[in-house]
Amino acid sequence: MTMEIQRSAFVIDENLEVSPKSAEFKAAADRRVVTSPSFPRVLGPYSHAVVAGGFVFVAGQAPINPSTQEFELGDIESETCLELTNMSAILEAAGSNLASVVKVSIHLSSLDDFDGMNRAYVEFFRSDYPVRTTTQAVLRSGRKIEIDCIARLKD
Repeated sequence: MTMEIQRSAFVIDENLEVSPKSAEFKAAADRRVVTSPSFPRVLGPYSHAVVAGGFVFVAGQAPINPSTQEFELGDIESETCLELTNMSAILEAAGSNLASVVKVSIHLSSLDDFDGMNRAYVEFFRSDYPVRTTTQAVLRSGRKIEIDCIARLKD
């Protein structure tokens, strides 16, 4: 009888022989990067989104116009709308949508923008709101907001 103890990416049996776990390889096959040149450019070494385990994990968005690939800095409502519009396109390409979002993280450069952000936010999330965390953060490039999310894949 072999007693198995799972450790990281390997199985260690009673004879202390190490072999790869098949679950680890299945997990790698379940992971898919979502990207497109029609999305806003990323600002570093990361993906627009990753699909894994039945969920879509969308990277933090900046107020970048995907047509020009340039920042469109403005008031908090315009930046929020642009980021959520971009997020929606990324979710659709990944096989999800805003209605399937379960978690949103919002980073504001100033908490004074909280009410303005909410005015734009409710235009995209109208009911059955996802859970949300909002924090104040130092954001580069002069932007007022960064938004990321986790969504379920569409059934």
